[in-house]
Amino acid sequence: MAGRFGLQRSTWSNPMYGRSSWDYNMGEEYEDVELSWTVNRAKREKQQKRIKKRKAQSFNMKATMLSIIILQIVILAGIAVILWKAWDPTIATNVPDSPTNWCEEILCDNGVCVEAADGFYCVCRGGWEGEFCEIDVDECKTVECHHLATCVNTAGSYACECQEGYEGDAIEACTDIDECAQADICESHLICTNTVGNYSCGCQQGFFNNGASCEQDTDECEQPDICGPHASSCINTMGSYTCDCQQGFLFNGTSCDDINECEEDDICGPWSICANTIGDYNCSCIEGFFFNGTNCEDIDECLTSPCHDFANCTNLPGNYSCACKAFYRGDGYVSCKGK
Repeated sequence: MAGRFGLQRSTWSNPMYGRSSWDYNMGEEYEDVELSWTVNRAKREKQQKRIKKRKAQSFNMKATMLSIIILQIVILAGIAVILWKAWDPTIATNVPDSPTNWCEEILCDNGVCVEAADGFYCVCRGGWEGEFCEIDVDECKTVECHHLATCVNTAGSYACECQEGYEGDAIEACTDIDECAQADICESHLICTNTVGNYSCGCQQGFFNNGASCEQDTDECEQPDICGPHASSCINTMGSYTCDCQQGFLFNGTSCDDINECEEDDICGPWSICANTIGDYNCSCIEGFFFNGTNCEDIDECLTSPCHDFANCTNLPGNYSCACKAFYRGDGYVSCKGK
C-alpha cells in the first residue's frame, strides 16, 4: 500500500512514543499506523492534563497549610503582646471605663502619660519606676561615693555628702576641714588644735579647766624658784606671769637669763676687748693702748726713745716705727750708718 510519499512500505509504530520505525518490515498498512499514532497522542495529552491538575491541587493544599500556620503565629504574637503589657512592671497600661481621652483621667505621678491603641502607659522620669511612676529608685544601692562620704537618697535622685569634718565634691575627693581657721571656734582662753576630721580646744598656758571653762587663772608665782636664782620677784598676770630680774639679767618668758653685754656694739669703746661675766662684763685694752678711766688710749712709745740715735721715731695707733735720718742707712731700730 502506498504511503504519504507514494512508497510501498510496511512500518511498526511504537505506541509509547508515537513515532515510526523504518528498521523493520511489519507487513501492515501505513494508514493503520497513522491512526494508532493519533490515538496514542490523545491519550498522552489526557494523561498530562491529569498530572498538571494533581500538581495544582498539591500546591493549593500547601499554600492553605502555610496560611493557617501564619495566622496561628499572628494570633500567638497578639496574645504575647497583651500578656506583656499586663505583667511588665516598668510599663503601666490600663483601659479606663471611658476611653475618650485616657491620659486626662490617668495621672503619672513622676512621668508622662502616653496613649496607646489598647490603653495607656507611663514613661517615668529618671529616678522613678512603677505602674504610675510612684516608686522612687534608691540610687544609693548602685552608685559609689567617696570612701569618706555618705550617699543620701532623695526623691528621684541622690546626693553624696562628705562626712562631718570633711569637704569636697564627695565623689572624687573629701579633704579635712581646718576648723581652727574659723574665728572664735573655741571660747576665750582656749587654744584650738586641728585633727583629722575634727578639732579640740585646750586651755591656754596659765589657765586650767574647771569643768566648764578656762576662765580661772593659775598663780604661777606660787611655784618655788619659777623665775630662777637671778630674779628679784615674781609678778602674776592673767594667764601668765613675769619676773623682775636683777641687774645684768633679762626675763626670757620663763626665768631670768644673763645678759651678754658684749653683744652690744662698742660697749667698751675702740681699741678694747669685752669679756662677759655672770650679770656683768669686763673691758680690757689691746696691746699698745691703756685704759684712762673711760676708754682705751694709745700709748706713745716714742716717749721712751726706742729707736737708734741717728733715727727718727713715729708713733702709730698701738705701735711705732723707726727710720734712719738723712745721710744714714739701716733699719732705724738698731742700726743707722753714715753713707
